[in-house]
Amino acid sequence: MKSITKEEIQYLIALHASEESMLIEIIWGFSKWICNKDEILKSLKELVENNTILVSKLNNGDFSDLNKIETLAILGTWEDLKKTNLILYLTELGGKRWEHDDWGISEKRKQYLFENS
Repeated sequence: MKSITKEEIQYLIALHASEESMLIEIIWGFSKWICNKDEILKSLKELVENNTILVSKLNNGDFSDLNKIETLAILGTWEDLKKTNLILYLTELGGKRWEHDDWGISEKRKQYLFENS
């Protein structure tokens, strides 16, 4: 396993959100890397606070988007990420950032992270 930086953690979270992955998939995805769980939670919260990502919750077969406060409440602990009824997604602003931001890492490194996530 290899170490990853904060910027790479944020990139991988955004990658999951761009694919509208279940929140639990973050746990599975980050199990391949050496990183601190608290740093992942902190990065998740930062991406919510800066309007890059949010969470949608499955209720009776329908998804309902949670607002920033509700999303932050769900991201309290590592155990909270294990819920299977939550999907991570990019906000409109997050989609624009995904398309244009370099996330503080090189294209070559992004490709490596993408291929190995």
